[in-house]
Amino acid sequence: MPQRRRQVNSMTGGDSSDDDVPDVDYSEQEDDYSDDDDDDDIDYVRPYCAVTVEPITKSSLTSGGFPANPAVGVSDFLGLTVFMYQPIYQLYLFSVVANDTSPYWKQDYCDPNMTYFNESDPDYLDDKWLTDEVTKWDTIITLTGSVPGLFTAVILGTMSDQLGRKINLVLSCVAGILQAGLGLLIVFLQLPVWAFIPGSIIAGISGGGGVFFGACYSYVVDISQSERETTIRIAILDTTIGLASVVGTVVAGVVLTTAGFPDGVRGPFVFLFAAYVVCMLYAIFCLRETRPTDWKNVQLFSKGYLTAAVKLLRKKQVSLYGRVTDGWNKRLILFLLAGAFYFAQADGAVSFPVFLTSAPPFCWTPLQTGILQGALSACGLTSLFGILILQRCLSYPVMTQIGIVSCLLVLVLTAVSSLCPDYNLALYMTPVLGAFITMPQSLISAALSLMVGPNDQGSLFALIQFTQGAMTTVTTPFLNYIWAITSMGIMPGFVQLLSALLVGVASAMIGLVQYWDWRSPAGYQLVPAVENTEDSEGRINADADDFLRGYNPAIV
Repeated sequence: MPQRRRQVNSMTGGDSSDDDVPDVDYSEQEDDYSDDDDDDDIDYVRPYCAVTVEPITKSSLTSGGFPANPAVGVSDFLGLTVFMYQPIYQLYLFSVVANDTSPYWKQDYCDPNMTYFNESDPDYLDDKWLTDEVTKWDTIITLTGSVPGLFTAVILGTMSDQLGRKINLVLSCVAGILQAGLGLLIVFLQLPVWAFIPGSIIAGISGGGGVFFGACYSYVVDISQSERETTIRIAILDTTIGLASVVGTVVAGVVLTTAGFPDGVRGPFVFLFAAYVVCMLYAIFCLRETRPTDWKNVQLFSKGYLTAAVKLLRKKQVSLYGRVTDGWNKRLILFLLAGAFYFAQADGAVSFPVFLTSAPPFCWTPLQTGILQGALSACGLTSLFGILILQRCLSYPVMTQIGIVSCLLVLVLTAVSSLCPDYNLALYMTPVLGAFITMPQSLISAALSLMVGPNDQGSLFALIQFTQGAMTTVTTPFLNYIWAITSMGIMPGFVQLLSALLVGVASAMIGLVQYWDWRSPAGYQLVPAVENTEDSEGRINADADDFLRGYNPAIV
């Protein structure tokens, strides 16, 4: 963990004063941790190997967004299954609703010179009804899982600070097994679409992907022993997710093309079920618990789990720059909201070209679209290299702004691509401009993890998953509606301009943090020790309170 965290716990033995507390600016120190450092009071839990949850994240993505971490071979298998699920699930909805598997602008109908559809054409009317019906059921099924999952993720994420990370990983896998098992019954028995709702409810009650990914991020922060390692591990985790999307999407296309319907649907559902089982076994037997549970002092049913994440926003915090805040932690809140705004739109910057290029005036083949999406997803690797290089000379907010600018360029160029003389070349340029597109998400998560103590990581990442999930739930239907009414206009990518506007809001929030840093440089002021009269038993992170004794916190 960062050096300032180790210093926090080494001072908990008593009150601090001018005589026993050195005047040190922690923001300027290098984080030179070594295995020979015996002065630390924190017992770090060493993982069994360097690879921990990264394989599980790839697997959970294949399955639909839950599990967390096997060996490289297992991770590739799991990653394949996760991203295979979504397109095949969509295919099944189309097939059940109207015995049709393709939208109106499939390759045979697509005309690059066409700027509008004949709305009186019976084929168009049938396909429009089909699309509306599938969208309605997809929205219902998604909301039955995502809405309760937002709140469950906060509760279970906070509990992981006491009960351990592995419990959430295993719980997510068990819910995924049940959901995938119901999916198998649906596709083999050809049940109606509403049969997906019980599985979605099960996923929502268990927290869904929010619990799983929150536990994964908390786990890698727990095993990291420096700021640099924390950032790199989080970036690697995000990169594996992007790479899994490429592999899973390609494999799904190959399976659907070669096997057809219904075998092309049944096989991936079986793989999905197996992936969850493998993930659960991996989490149980191959991952070492980083938060050993003291069951004698654990309260399984406590209202504190409902409010702990909110209290995190008001606690005294050690900030990323060595500062201390009191009252509302404005830096943490701004980083949290910026991450939510950015996450909801950056994902669309990678996936939206798939829809755009299938319609006029592009009319791309599946191969061309796959190449573009693969190139955009591979930007996760360039973002990882960017973090490794720029971290040595730039601050977190500056690197985040670089990534946001990269995302803005991609969104704007995608929006105006149909107006360019060579619109195909314009789209092929987006992966070049988006080389750092995933960098802000990793940096914001790392920055937030460094703003709180080690005892609050579960609560923090639960809060991150809640805000990102809530933002996605609100903005996605709105942007889908805008896309539906503007897709055949003079600018089919107009919706990307709205996404760019939301990303600009995230940039403004990070800019405000940079302005605060410029106005008030980092540093501590020593004052005589004062007794902390607040009851520390109700605090989430008592060691932070001990650290603040004898200091005059800088109020933001």
